Amino acid sequence: MKKTWAIPVLALALFLASCGNGRIADTDGIIGNEPAEKAEDIMDDIKDDVKDGMDDVKDDVKDGMDDVKDDAKDAADKVMGSSIVPAGASLRLNTEQAKLAALSDAGVSAKQATFYESYLHSKGGREYYDIVFSSGSSEYAYEIDAYTGAVLNRGEASAR
Repeated sequence: MKKTWAIPVLALALFLASCGNGRIADTDGIIGNEPAEKAEDIMDDIKDDVKDGMDDVKDDVKDGMDDVKDDAKDAADKVMGSSIVPAGASLRLNTEQAKLAALSDAGVSAKQATFYESYLHSKGGREYYDIVFSSGSSEYAYEIDAYTGAVLNRGEASAR
């Protein structure tokens, strides 16, 4: 909440505090300090309002920084979940990890598989591994996304 009235009130309080010695004669002829005491009360109120305002600003800045961090994390998650390779990306899977992704999808253990091909391709900004293996009487061909490990394409045929 903005305190636009704080500066004019502060100026008034300073003016009142600087008038004479702060003592006036009341109607009974008794000398009192009412203007000075009121000015001090106003100053205390202003100090409290300024402190509250600063606390509000600090909270708003912290909330804003949290929002920026969340937005950056969301953007990073979108990029990492994408099969389009971002410039400078360095989280590419190695050939063994791509082979494991293909084996897992086929439901074949590494001991049962014989690999014929496993190499990295790049097409249209997308990098993927071409994995070809056999197990028993079946032959498998896979395209595995080089960054997410997702199966892009799969094929299975009976071995001849």
